[in-house]
Amino acid sequence: MRIIARFTKSEKLKYISHLDILRLFQKALRRAAIPVAYSGGFNPHMNICFACALPVGVSSDAEYIDMVLEEDINVIEIPKRLNAVLPIGIKILGAIELEKGFPSLTAITSLSIYTFYLPIFAEMTDLEDKLKSFMAHEDITIDKKSKSGNKLVNIRPMIHKLKLENGIITATLTAGNIQNLRADVFWNTLKAFLGIDDFAKINRCALYATHNEKVFEPIVLEGNL
Repeated sequence: MRIIARFTKSEKLKYISHLDILRLFQKALRRAAIPVAYSGGFNPHMNICFACALPVGVSSDAEYIDMVLEEDINVIEIPKRLNAVLPIGIKILGAIELEKGFPSLTAITSLSIYTFYLPIFAEMTDLEDKLKSFMAHEDITIDKKSKSGNKLVNIRPMIHKLKLENGIITATLTAGNIQNLRADVFWNTLKAFLGIDDFAKINRCALYATHNEKVFEPIVLEGNL
């Protein structure tokens, strides 16, 4: 049985690393008596993975855990059991069963939507014009760090949409294994363009996957578009 669950990572836990989240869920799944399957070999581990690692310092309403169970259970029980043992700040919002052969979320994640909030935005009367000017550039090249070293990358094709509403910037960015524009990397680039040097409050509000030429949220919450 294959299950995915959507969960939050609140402001209180935004400085917890991805590795810490993995360890947290390993313990929670045991305490909740969720029958997660294990890999074989000399060092068996839980058959779980996460859709797209979140940068440290970013909160989220759209994190996903993908897991294989060794026996069928009622999917409705999963949020109830896990929320009973998870710490405040991590909450399962929903869970669904996937059909056999459905690709891993890690492989098909394609877009992340982030919000950026900073009090100074309300004072910048020309902010919308500056954002339009930023998006008008065809080339926004940055010096991006990678495992193989630093390299120059044009991130403009990975910035799909910017919107300003009620003093909050919403950005739709490329996400996934092949290309991934981190929220913090994008913010450092944007704030340099805007001429500010403050830390914005960043939150991932949605994560999208692409499969069979369809772009969709794996789990849509009530009230979401």
